[in-house]
Amino acid sequence: MALIITKQGDDLYTAAATPPTVSKPWFTPGPLSARQLQLELENLGVHPVDIFDAISSQEPLEKRLPAEQYFRNRELALQHHVPELMERSLQLVTMDRIVAGEPVTILAYAEGSASVLFGKGGGYRGGSKTSPEIRRAALEAVHHAMGAQPEFRPTTSFDLPHSGELYFYARTREGISVASASELTLGSGETMLSNLARAMNKILDLYQGQVSPSGAPLTS
Repeated sequence: MALIITKQGDDLYTAAATPPTVSKPWFTPGPLSARQLQLELENLGVHPVDIFDAISSQEPLEKRLPAEQYFRNRELALQHHVPELMERSLQLVTMDRIVAGEPVTILAYAEGSASVLFGKGGGYRGGSKTSPEIRRAALEAVHHAMGAQPEFRPTTSFDLPHSGELYFYARTREGISVASASELTLGSGETMLSNLARAMNKILDLYQGQVSPSGAPLTS
């Protein structure tokens, strides 16, 4: 079963979760709002993107526009802490780039998981569970992001880059910070940001070499 969310009314949901999504079986005591349910599941260690996907799956198809889901998933990943990573100095690093006119966001978490979000909808997730190469690339990206922290500055906005630019966001215990550079500059140097960019692009390359892009919402 993993995680099942059922819409009971206007902004009211019930849910049930079982291992490995949570450590032991869990059920809502009654209907909760989406925000209440999100907080409950996050406290249990459920990934914010998994929560959003399960809630959005209860909405009619026409309400689940790919672009809206991309921005919502990206915002959830950047703003919401994963409980088991709270003690890490750097919990998450992301890289935004423009590919064929569409934004692509690559995410690497401190424990070695990695995801990809496509602005046109869909993406990749869960590859680090079965691919040691993806896990190593994620850990390498986190390592380079920690070394590149002097390049980052605090931010409260999560803008996307223009074509030819790369934006990096890092989530730490202190908050969210951002760094940016041109693809041309990073491609010609050996800096911590260029090493970070290569590790993040490697995550995307590894995913695309193993599975086909999905035009549907992210699946595990």
